[in-house]
Amino acid sequence: MNGASVDSSLSSSSNLAPFIGRDQSNLVLLDRENPPTYKAWCSKEHQPILTVNLEKYINPVAVSYHYTGFERDDVTRTFDVKACLDYYCNKTKPLVHGCEYKTSDDSEQLCTIKPNDLGKIGKVQFHFHQKTCVSLVRVYEELKEEVTTIDSKNLEDAKICSSLTYNYHHNYFMYNMNHKNCTVLFSKQCCTECPECCDDCLIVDINIETVIHAIIWFFGTLFVFFSVIGIFYICWAKARYDP
Repeated sequence: MNGASVDSSLSSSSNLAPFIGRDQSNLVLLDRENPPTYKAWCSKEHQPILTVNLEKYINPVAVSYHYTGFERDDVTRTFDVKACLDYYCNKTKPLVHGCEYKTSDDSEQLCTIKPNDLGKIGKVQFHFHQKTCVSLVRVYEELKEEVTTIDSKNLEDAKICSSLTYNYHHNYFMYNMNHKNCTVLFSKQCCTECPECCDDCLIVDINIETVIHAIIWFFGTLFVFFSVIGIFYICWAKARYDP
């Protein structure tokens, strides 16, 4: 998945995100050979929504939908795709309207995106017209040059930014405990993905390292204090009782 993820908090309820149990919604982004139908993302809501955080900000040129179990006739094959202009998708713009899965051989169905002036986006929503099951969705960008190697540093930076973004909006305690500070946020270019993180960034940040240092400093100070008291007491006792 290379850093992409499903935002379950902005997606419809599904079999992969049970009320009790592990959220496996990201399976819908995993390119699997012959994925089992029982591990597809299925929602019984009337007009389900699947929200996806992209690996990075891109200019999308196409989207795709793939389902391997169309012996079921009760699932829709038609959907729209919208670009999220903010993290919570309160503002959206249409990318694709009425994309329909028409293939009969379980192959991937591509729908192209018309050129637009939206700029780069980092989150999209698939709006299905009725209840549905999805084995795989993809969002494509146009490559400007041939990619021969994977830049592991940029990939790791993207994963760190995605984790910080998720924790900032969904688990602020863990966000505070993450290894981060302004230097991390800016050097890894996390501000594009999470401008709120950078807006709230403090020169002296709270993270797990500062907490550990504070604990060490506190107990170290106590140790020194009681050591000094102990030395004074020993000296006082010795001077008092020695003839």
